[in-house]
Amino acid sequence: MKGLPEVCTQLHDIIADLSDWKADCVRSKDVSDSVLLHGPPGTGKTMLAEALAGSAGAHFIATSYTDLQAAGHLGDYLKAMAMVVAEAMARAPSVIFFDELDSFGTRTRDPSSGNSRYMTAVINDLLQQLTRLNAAEGVIVIAATNHLDHIDPAILRAGRFDMTLRVPMPDKAGVRDILAHHFGTEIEVEEAIVTTLLGKSGADLAHIAQDAKARATGANIPDRRAPPPDSCRPRPAGLRKASPPNRCP
Repeated sequence: MKGLPEVCTQLHDIIADLSDWKADCVRSKDVSDSVLLHGPPGTGKTMLAEALAGSAGAHFIATSYTDLQAAGHLGDYLKAMAMVVAEAMARAPSVIFFDELDSFGTRTRDPSSGNSRYMTAVINDLLQQLTRLNAAEGVIVIAATNHLDHIDPAILRAGRFDMTLRVPMPDKAGVRDILAHHFGTEIEVEEAIVTTLLGKSGADLAHIAQDAKARATGANIPDRRAPPPDSCRPRPAGLRKASPPNRCP
């Protein structure tokens, strides 16, 4: 993942732990096996979960309250949840990803309301399933939310997740890293452009880069991977060819 070096460093520890478990170097209970990612929309939380599974060679399962609730009534929801949890345990090593964890709701102070009883059942089941997953060998639990403060306190209690990591908007170095990933390292992005793009998410920057490349293609600008020799070609505003490094004669 580009633009998130601190987060990636900590997630690499989970990958290393899972690799050690697969090699019978550590016990399952000594492995970091759960992480809650939180931060603004578009910062790459889902991509981080997918990348972790890919790097670890683990089966990846993604779900959310919306996916599970689509099954129908409460009984159908509980059955759907049990099925994805069973799949994660059966396919170990695996990564199960709960997107939009806040959408599972929170228990209200009015236990007499129908909605409160429904959400209490949903939250209680989620807590039970998280306990099962945390006890299962070779299963990594990753959850993501844009609204940490909307999650039921019981889900956030100490010990529920081994790590709680904030996934921030990219800083200047992150902006450059993401744009270099899309444009190539031979294209230099001017400082003023980088400053202007601060506050944009990784998803925003990817869209901007794709749009700039589409505009360049529309202007009949050849692809950077196969440039014609000795050509002078216009580039999107704010981008220029990076100066070649000094070489000894």
